[in-house]
Amino acid sequence: DTAVYAVAFYIGTVIAVPQRSIEKITTPLIAEYIRRRKWAEVEEIYRKTSLTQVIAGTFILLLIWVNSGHLLNLLPAVYSDGQYVILFIGLGKLFDMATGANGSIIINSRHYRFDLASNLLLIFFTVSTNLLLIPSYGIHGAAVATMLSLFLYNLIKLVFVWTAFSMQPFSKEFIWLIVLALVSLGVISLLPGLGIIPHLAATLLILSATFLFPVWLLGLSADLNRLVSRLLSGNS
Repeated sequence: DTAVYAVAFYIGTVIAVPQRSIEKITTPLIAEYIRRRKWAEVEEIYRKTSLTQVIAGTFILLLIWVNSGHLLNLLPAVYSDGQYVILFIGLGKLFDMATGANGSIIINSRHYRFDLASNLLLIFFTVSTNLLLIPSYGIHGAAVATMLSLFLYNLIKLVFVWTAFSMQPFSKEFIWLIVLALVSLGVISLLPGLGIIPHLAATLLILSATFLFPVWLLGLSADLNRLVSRLLSGNS
């Protein structure tokens, strides 16, 4: 069970790769803007990074989830139990990405001590939910425990930033992202039985057409549109 959970866990955490890259860029900017008390710029970064991370994370999570059955079929049969572990871990990480900059805002402000308190709460949530769910639900209980812990941990920090700084990362664009994600899943569910390579290629094409292309067409992310424009023009 531990081996199955570990493999599924690492697959589920792949969606957080863009978050780590973005945080390396935004954290110094947030620290500088807070030092100079430019709160409008902090809020702008908060919202933009949240939206960008959710777009990237949703695309990767959808791509992994719809191909997870084929992927796990490459391993011994027992690993098929890890499919929903991938989903639960991925959803937890996706919410973490949606609220990711709140940690940078807290730790670089005069409320930095709250970061310690929130991390202690994360430990409490993680231990208690695992003790509660693993005996009854095994690896799925462990995955749900991690998802719930990440959700509660980030929800507390989200509410704190909203209360202390009067800013939150969500906007109407998130509604469009949810709709596009559901449409993409609906279209992919119509695919006939395919081998792993054809299925991966088909789902990549569908997600690009039903998720990424509408995101660009609707102009949901100014940063993404600028990146596409640079790529199309051949500029780095």
